[in-house]
Amino acid sequence: MSSIRLSMTRFLAVARGETNLALAGAPRVARRLFGIAGWALLAILSGAIVGFAAVVLPPMGLVGIVAIFALFLLWALPDGFEPPDKFMKWLLLIVVFVHICIPSYYSIAIPGLPWISIRRLFAVILILLFALAYSSSPASRKQISGIINDNKLICTFVLGYLIMMVASIFFARNPFGPLSAMIDVLLEWYVPFICTIYVLRDVEDVEKLLRLLCWCAIITAIVGIIEFKIKKNVYISIMPRFMYDSLVQTDFGRGLLTGGMSSRNGEVRASGPYSVALSFAEFQAMVSAFGTVFLVHGRSLWDRIFGGTVLVACLGAIFVSGSRGGYLAFLVANFAFVALVVARSRLFQPRSLAAPIFAILGAAGGVVVACAILFIGRLHSLIFGGGAGDMSNQARIEEWNMAWPKILANPVTGHGFGIGGDIIGYRSSPGAPLSVDSFLLSLVVETGVPSVIFFFGTALAAIWVAAKQYLSDRDRGGIWAGGLACSITAYTAYRFFLSQRENQTLFYVLVGCVAILHSFNARKVALEPPISRD
Repeated sequence: MSSIRLSMTRFLAVARGETNLALAGAPRVARRLFGIAGWALLAILSGAIVGFAAVVLPPMGLVGIVAIFALFLLWALPDGFEPPDKFMKWLLLIVVFVHICIPSYYSIAIPGLPWISIRRLFAVILILLFALAYSSSPASRKQISGIINDNKLICTFVLGYLIMMVASIFFARNPFGPLSAMIDVLLEWYVPFICTIYVLRDVEDVEKLLRLLCWCAIITAIVGIIEFKIKKNVYISIMPRFMYDSLVQTDFGRGLLTGGMSSRNGEVRASGPYSVALSFAEFQAMVSAFGTVFLVHGRSLWDRIFGGTVLVACLGAIFVSGSRGGYLAFLVANFAFVALVVARSRLFQPRSLAAPIFAILGAAGGVVVACAILFIGRLHSLIFGGGAGDMSNQARIEEWNMAWPKILANPVTGHGFGIGGDIIGYRSSPGAPLSVDSFLLSLVVETGVPSVIFFFGTALAAIWVAAKQYLSDRDRGGIWAGGLACSITAYTAYRFFLSQRENQTLFYVLVGCVAILHSFNARKVALEPPISRD
């Protein structure tokens, strides 16, 4: 009997010990099981989302969702990948050149798929390389996070606008249109912004990019002037036949190919590689600021000649575009730069005559321009309108009147990103497409009043940071920061009169350049020895 009791005691002790060991190891086993179950659930959910998207979303929305899941898979790659930084730097320049100089309709339309355009082909390569670099290179992540930490205000506004776009989707009558538009935004605005702050590593890289923009302005200006003379779209005239045949099968392509050149008051309006002449003029006005930088701060005679050529080309392109807002943005950019030059000269060379000379020339130029606009009839109509220009002004008033009830109905999140025309319902004539003529109005009705603060906050923060650096940094980085400040000022001024977003990618690239220059300058100042007060 005693042996039985002893055996039972031993059995219970062993069982208790085994139970304690099992309980001690249970959390680890449970975590593994939950991890496996979580991945299985995520796989099922991912398949369901992609399948649902394939049925209800347009092609670009489906591709965007698949791309997002692919990026999550890339994040699981082990560290150790050495990104080809030099190749990515050149690829970014190519992407910018193609985005500006090659029209978006240079593409192949395959039924059931997004347009396979030349722009997207180069952009996809850059996105894939960047995704690999970010997911498997700690140095890449450190580079990006460092610049973001140095530019918290700008990046907060950039992220805030994205959040408002996402929020607007949940309040749209048909959320699939805004969802597809937002995926386009992620790929065409935000990815170039992140790639810019990662790929460009010094001031010389920024200068190469801005010089490339100047060459793009010259090339597209020549194309625009030719279009104005021959009254034909040059890009459509030289389009490869296989692209033409593919494009004509789409509704957009048939409208583009049969619509002819736009005109105002009997004069043709050139648009170059852009879909509308107004966006073409906006780009030229933005780049004119960099031409002024070369003209004023060029390191050689050839740089100064190049800057003067850029200014003439930009002004000629704006003329053939027939854009009143283009003239306004051009004047805003260049007079703002003159004001900055006066302030910089006063700070860095207080005993020099440079500041008084620039101040006198700027004031005299402003008086001459103002008098010419007021008293020369043709110039007055170019800026303030007349005929078709007056009709355009009236259209903007009508759009705001139609939009007010929609704005008051949901002023916080709006009614859906990218569908402002559908929300307002304005048509310039019966049968004409729905349109909006102010980006400010688009922001309010699509993504709500907070998005106005975030978007224009991004622009104003970038202008403030860049202008401040121009007035404090004697090096080339400070000089280019001044040009960026004036270029973004021109873009911001035109946003009140233009809703088209064709230059939005360029805007985010320029904001990225501001962030880079500011970060370089902050690190340079941190490394400088403190000034002795003895």
